[in-house]
Amino acid sequence: MYNAIMRTAGLLEDHPALWDFMNSDIPECGTPGCALGLIAAECGERGNVGVFCMHRMGVQMGEFLERMSEISRSEFPNECCWNGVGDKSARLAAACLRLYAEKYHAKPKVKTGTHPFVQKLLEHQPEILSTV
Repeated sequence: MYNAIMRTAGLLEDHPALWDFMNSDIPECGTPGCALGLIAAECGERGNVGVFCMHRMGVQMGEFLERMSEISRSEFPNECCWNGVGDKSARLAAACLRLYAEKYHAKPKVKTGTHPFVQKLLEHQPEILSTV
């Protein structure tokens, strides 16, 4: 989901004319859509945006919209609404989508090093591990 949201943000930055906050359908090729509709299209979905949001993003539409509004208010307090119309709104929506992806769908961090349990075995039972 992280990648799909980031691709959608890039799409809005490159093609702000594809932004239509009021169109809550999953858009067909090249037609404008809202953030959720464009993310769903990026994932290859067809059908209902609300169903996509619940099943693929794990939130209800209203929660997604509130999260995006909170990001907009806290990170861009002097900007116009992300859920408006026009190029400026599309660019702000893209910026909010990038922050949304980082906050709610960030890729898991890869842990490096030896797990503490294995480290303890190495320290206290080296002869057992040397036979494996």
